[in-house]
Amino acid sequence: MRFLLLFIGLFFVIPGGGSPVGQPAFQLNTFSDKEIPDQLQGCGDSYYLKAADRKTQKNFICCSNDACAMVSINHKIVLLVKSFQFDGYVTQGYTLTIKNGPMKTMGDEYYQMKATLTLKLGKKIIWTAVLLGDGGC
Repeated sequence: MRFLLLFIGLFFVIPGGGSPVGQPAFQLNTFSDKEIPDQLQGCGDSYYLKAADRKTQKNFICCSNDACAMVSINHKIVLLVKSFQFDGYVTQGYTLTIKNGPMKTMGDEYYQMKATLTLKLGKKIIWTAVLLGDGGC
């Protein structure tokens, strides 16, 4: 009986152990500025995991503007469009909400902030983190 409980416990604790067969485990990946489409160039916000990435403006985890946002899920670029029903972005069952903290002005058109990003698939939260961000024109 103990062996059976241990086996069941491992099934739910090991990452990917509860994933359906044939589906890769969820992974949010960073991407480079070369992967950002024209519609996201110019004014907007960018989010990073580390201060070094923000300093060099490389290895984005998300970027957004008033119309759309972009993330990389399992190494595939996903564009989300601004929702008119709530403050966030949506596409293909994904929902992205961004809650920017206080902004620190760094110049005429440049600011930095910390932000909480939450990504859902359907109603299930699949990723959330406090990130470093910057923005402007």
